[in-house]
Amino acid sequence: MSRKQWELLLAGMALLFIMGISIYRYTSRIPEEESYRLSVFSDSNDHNTKSVLRQGMERASRDFHTDLNFIMFTEEQTQEEKEEIIFREIQRGSQGFLLHLDNPDAWIEKYSHMLEGRVVLALEVAFYDQPDNPSIWINNEKMGYELAMELVKGRDENQNVVLFKTKEHNKKDYLRSMGGKKALEENGIVWEEREVTDNEKENALYLCFNQSATEQTVEMLKDKINRECIFGVGNSEKNVYYLDKGVIHTLAVPDEYMIGYMGVKNICDRLSFRESSQGMEIDYILVSKEELYLPEVQKRMFPIVQ
Repeated sequence: MSRKQWELLLAGMALLFIMGISIYRYTSRIPEEESYRLSVFSDSNDHNTKSVLRQGMERASRDFHTDLNFIMFTEEQTQEEKEEIIFREIQRGSQGFLLHLDNPDAWIEKYSHMLEGRVVLALEVAFYDQPDNPSIWINNEKMGYELAMELVKGRDENQNVVLFKTKEHNKKDYLRSMGGKKALEENGIVWEEREVTDNEKENALYLCFNQSATEQTVEMLKDKINRECIFGVGNSEKNVYYLDKGVIHTLAVPDEYMIGYMGVKNICDRLSFRESSQGMEIDYILVSKEELYLPEVQKRMFPIVQ
């Protein structure tokens, strides 16, 4: 074989080798995750809840390659103004909507004509039977029941029980209140339902069904009653401080971080046609002073720090 033929043969073999490497790299490469744009609508005024929930969503947005845009609705906005905001988000390419609203089912029904082709998920839904739409939810009635049972277990026979009066238009609080009253009724305990005042009796126990009510009750009682007399909700800085100080007996803490995280994951799974349920129930924990510094409790109460 001549020198020229050898050179052509070697060049051909080199070309085949390069082509083989290129084909291998192309066929074996891991496909990039598709990126999604999601809009988050909220009407919650609870800063702590919004903050923790948002942290969970932002963590998931990094894990699942999404672009989140947060929009706050107010009572002053008209339906036309809200429709304009929704239309703007659609025009910007939003493929999914996460709803942290007091009544997401009514919202979905009202704006259904604008949501065609978009994936919608409601966060932290309160419901009486089963959610009507894909949702991430907490069993609020069960949480209220179990919180009240902690009061029942810690109550002396002569202690009065005060339920912080709940606004019935807030479905979450109302369901927690229903559960709490059921527990008290089952145990033959009579209660007063009212707001806490400056003239509280030393022998009373207080049952609160949201973070704001718990903080208000703490504020009224912290300098008057130095014992574990409050059974409340939420892991705000104030609530945790007075749990540690022994003013609060038990806190029910919804896992807001996981609600936000799993909400984004769920909607991304549905957008990418991966198998995903239409929703899921997220747990909560009941925390006493003695349990506050347990590692597993710290991880659930302060997921951002952990």
